[in-house]
Amino acid sequence: MACVSTTTRFFLPSPENPVYTPPQAEQVLATYVRLQCEPLRKAQKPDSGSVRFVIDFDTLGLASKAELQRSTGDDMLDGIFGTVAAQLSVVGSRSGRQAARRERVAMRFRCGGDSVTVGVVVPER
Repeated sequence: MACVSTTTRFFLPSPENPVYTPPQAEQVLATYVRLQCEPLRKAQKPDSGSVRFVIDFDTLGLASKAELQRSTGDDMLDGIFGTVAAQLSVVGSRSGRQAARRERVAMRFRCGGDSVTVGVVVPER
Protein backbone atom coordinates (compact mmCIF):
# COMPACT_ATOMS: atom_id res chain seq x y z
CA MET A 1 0.00 0.00 0.00
CA ALA A 2 1.14 3.50 -0.73
CA CYS A 3 0.08 6.81 0.58
CA VAL A 4 -0.19 9.73 -1.82
CA SER A 5 -0.64 13.32 -0.79
CA THR A 6 -0.78 16.47 -2.82
CA THR A 7 -0.61 20.08 -1.86
CA THR A 8 -2.57 22.70 -3.72
CA ARG A 9 -1.40 26.30 -3.48
CA PHE A 10 -3.97 29.06 -3.76
CA PHE A 11 -3.30 32.77 -3.82
CA LEU A 12 -6.00 35.25 -2.86
CA PRO A 13 -6.16 38.95 -3.72
CA SER A 14 -5.24 41.46 -1.07
CA PRO A 15 -6.93 44.86 -0.78
CA GLU A 16 -3.51 46.29 0.18
CA ASN A 17 -1.97 45.31 -3.19
CA PRO A 18 -2.64 47.07 -6.48
CA VAL A 19 -4.66 45.48 -9.25
CA TYR A 20 -2.75 44.77 -12.47
CA THR A 21 -3.69 44.35 -16.09
CA PRO A 22 -1.55 41.68 -17.80
CA PRO A 23 0.88 44.28 -19.28
CA GLN A 24 1.25 45.95 -15.87
CA ALA A 25 1.78 42.54 -14.26
CA GLU A 26 4.62 41.85 -16.72
CA GLN A 27 6.43 45.02 -15.65
CA VAL A 28 5.97 44.33 -11.94
CA LEU A 29 7.01 40.68 -12.30
CA ALA A 30 10.13 41.66 -14.26
CA THR A 31 11.22 43.86 -11.34
CA TYR A 32 10.83 41.06 -8.80
CA VAL A 33 12.12 38.24 -10.99
CA ARG A 34 15.26 40.29 -11.77
CA LEU A 35 16.11 40.10 -8.05
CA GLN A 36 15.93 36.29 -8.20
CA CYS A 37 18.08 35.73 -11.31
CA GLU A 38 21.45 35.71 -9.56
CA PRO A 39 20.28 33.47 -6.68
CA LEU A 40 18.87 31.04 -9.26
CA ARG A 41 22.19 30.90 -11.09
CA LYS A 42 24.14 30.46 -7.86
CA ALA A 43 21.82 27.61 -6.84
CA GLN A 44 22.31 26.09 -10.33
CA LYS A 45 18.58 26.31 -11.02
CA PRO A 46 17.14 27.24 -14.41
CA ASP A 47 16.98 31.01 -14.92
CA SER A 48 14.06 30.72 -17.32
CA GLY A 49 10.78 28.87 -17.22
CA SER A 50 7.06 29.14 -16.84
CA VAL A 51 4.28 28.81 -14.33
CA ARG A 52 0.59 28.16 -14.86
CA PHE A 53 -2.43 29.13 -12.80
CA VAL A 54 -6.15 28.59 -13.00
CA ILE A 55 -7.65 31.93 -12.04
CA ASP A 56 -11.25 32.64 -11.10
CA PHE A 57 -12.35 36.05 -12.38
CA ASP A 58 -15.50 37.73 -11.07
CA THR A 59 -18.09 39.65 -13.10
CA LEU A 60 -15.91 42.78 -13.05
CA GLY A 61 -12.93 40.89 -14.43
CA LEU A 62 -11.01 40.87 -11.13
CA ALA A 63 -9.18 37.78 -9.93
CA SER A 64 -10.82 36.21 -6.89
CA LYS A 65 -8.49 33.20 -6.57
CA ALA A 66 -5.39 31.90 -8.34
CA GLU A 67 -4.58 28.20 -8.10
CA LEU A 68 -1.05 27.08 -8.92
CA GLN A 69 -1.23 24.34 -11.56
CA ARG A 70 2.41 24.13 -12.71
CA SER A 71 5.32 25.34 -10.62
CA THR A 72 8.50 27.08 -11.72
CA GLY A 73 10.35 24.65 -9.46
CA ASP A 74 11.26 27.48 -7.10
CA ASP A 75 9.05 28.33 -4.11
CA MET A 76 10.11 31.99 -4.04
CA LEU A 77 9.28 32.50 -7.72
CA ASP A 78 5.98 30.63 -7.34
CA GLY A 79 5.07 33.01 -4.52
CA ILE A 80 5.97 36.08 -6.58
CA PHE A 81 3.98 34.91 -9.57
CA GLY A 82 1.06 33.76 -7.39
CA THR A 83 0.82 37.05 -5.54
CA VAL A 84 0.61 38.97 -8.82
CA ALA A 85 -1.74 36.41 -10.42
CA ALA A 86 -4.21 36.98 -7.58
CA GLN A 87 -4.20 40.72 -8.38
CA LEU A 88 -4.92 40.39 -12.11
CA SER A 89 -7.72 42.21 -13.85
CA VAL A 90 -9.01 41.43 -17.33
CA VAL A 91 -10.91 44.00 -19.34
CA GLY A 92 -14.58 43.17 -19.71
CA SER A 93 -17.31 44.49 -21.91
CA ARG A 94 -17.95 48.21 -22.29
CA SER A 95 -20.57 48.04 -19.55
CA GLY A 96 -17.89 46.76 -17.16
CA ARG A 97 -19.80 43.56 -16.37
CA GLN A 98 -19.13 40.14 -17.80
CA ALA A 99 -19.75 36.54 -16.90
CA ALA A 100 -17.63 35.17 -14.09
CA ARG A 101 -15.08 32.83 -15.57
CA ARG A 102 -12.24 30.45 -14.81
CA GLU A 103 -9.17 30.79 -17.03
CA ARG A 104 -5.81 29.12 -17.44
CA VAL A 105 -3.13 31.77 -17.28
CA ALA A 106 0.47 31.12 -18.25
CA MET A 107 3.41 33.25 -17.17
CA ARG A 108 6.92 32.93 -18.62
CA PHE A 109 10.23 34.40 -17.53
CA ARG A 110 13.78 34.52 -18.82
CA CYS A 111 16.84 36.04 -17.16
CA GLY A 112 19.42 37.37 -19.58
CA GLY A 113 22.38 39.20 -18.11
CA ASP A 114 20.98 42.29 -16.42
CA SER A 115 17.61 42.09 -18.14
CA VAL A 116 14.52 39.99 -17.62
CA THR A 117 11.62 39.27 -19.92
CA VAL A 118 8.26 38.22 -18.54
CA GLY A 119 5.11 37.30 -20.42
CA VAL A 120 1.59 36.92 -19.05
CA VAL A 121 -0.86 35.10 -21.32
CA VAL A 122 -4.56 35.37 -20.50
CA PRO A 123 -7.02 33.93 -23.04
CA GLU A 124 -9.03 36.66 -24.73
CA ARG A 125 -12.81 36.69 -24.73
